[in-house]
Amino acid sequence: MKKAKNSNFKNTIPDNTHYVKELEKQVTELSKSNENLILDNIRLRATLKDNGLTEEDIHISDAEAICMQQIERLKEMSASRPFSETDAKIFDILHRNLRLARGNVVEKDNRRKTKALTVKELNDILKKN
Repeated sequence: MKKAKNSNFKNTIPDNTHYVKELEKQVTELSKSNENLILDNIRLRATLKDNGLTEEDIHISDAEAICMQQIERLKEMSASRPFSETDAKIFDILHRNLRLARGNVVEKDNRRKTKALTVKELNDILKKN
């Protein structure tokens, strides 16, 4: 029998074993996640049935689907790295758009309700306190 020409062959076996174990771990985690999603789906279908609704009664617009998909994508990305200021801005925009797509009114910024006060009015407020 001939010996393997590559002397590094024996060194790669433990590396491959580690890689296979990591893959098995990922498969196990994904299987658990899939089982949880299946259970959630069953619960949601039961809730629909209990309320006299069918899946056709629930309509999600394209805007809602896109917002939910992108929010989920941000959630997955934030699990592996810090949530940046840009991510926070994108999340805020997506959340507002999702609320608008669902017909919810976006709360107004409280700063718009304030009025500019004169120096005299500010002094009067300070004197009262």
